Amino acid sequence: MSATVRGNLLTEPNSAFAGTTTRGMTIQLGSAQAGDSIDACLDIGHATDNAQKNTLTDTGESPQPDVRYLHEGPGSVVQLAGFTGAANQTDITNWFTSRNVFGPTPTISGIFTDPAGATTTSVASCPLPAP
Repeated sequence: MSATVRGNLLTEPNSAFAGTTTRGMTIQLGSAQAGDSIDACLDIGHATDNAQKNTLTDTGESPQPDVRYLHEGPGSVVQLAGFTGAANQTDITNWFTSRNVFGPTPTISGIFTDPAGATTTSVASCPLPAP
């Protein structure tokens, strides 16, 4: 999967069912099941162009975060456009917050450490489909 997500406004989630809560964005990369391996490239927001940053404002309904990032596929390969650092909560959270606009206080939770045999690497950009 290759996904480029830019210039979107995500705000005020609306829970579909009474007593449930939602989040602004969920990124689930594989599942924890043995043999589940995915290949994904994500280009979410932009490092310098504010017009291409996504805006997430009040998107997490407590106790849900604004963004839920789950990297669970054993043996999977995840490429993040413009990413620097390691597959950990601090570096991946910094990647999200530097490429997008959050308000008032961003919350990002999930599973950030690469599962067995998986990798998270940087890439300049994700391939776009042919016109």
